Amino acid sequence: MRTANIGETEEYLFSKNWTLADVKKVSDKIDEATFIYNKSKISDRSESSLTISYVKNRHELNIITFGIWNAQKKDIILDDLKANEAVLVNSKIEDGEIVKVFKNNSEVFKLYTIKLDNYNNETVFAWELWILSVNSPLAEDEIWKETAYNN
Repeated sequence: MRTANIGETEEYLFSKNWTLADVKKVSDKIDEATFIYNKSKISDRSESSLTISYVKNRHELNIITFGIWNAQKKDIILDDLKANEAVLVNSKIEDGEIVKVFKNNSEVFKLYTIKLDNYNNETVFAWELWILSVNSPLAEDEIWKETAYNN
């Protein structure tokens, strides 16, 4: 899906009951589309969100950002990563978040564990998964360089 065009992505996600939430121009080179899953009928809350950053004329560089608010869904995604030969190659605490980096032959996956306060002022955890090509020049920070280019 990371390398698909917006039409293919939208059709696929709609077939899986995702809803288009937002489309915007980020820069002259990047457009974003955000989809949500299992949106509440009484609020803007949803079970998951998925944002795809489309790099114009370079679909191989597209980035998927997946927001997860359910530990069981996060575990299913981790199992899928491992089933697709992604291995944990780096981890650290960065800006108060646990960051794990997984890699397979074609993609790098960066999973953030984020501590948040919910609507009831209770502490909860959420996860954000970034998916990009191992060849992406957008992988410029230290943890990406270690993973994408030196392993």
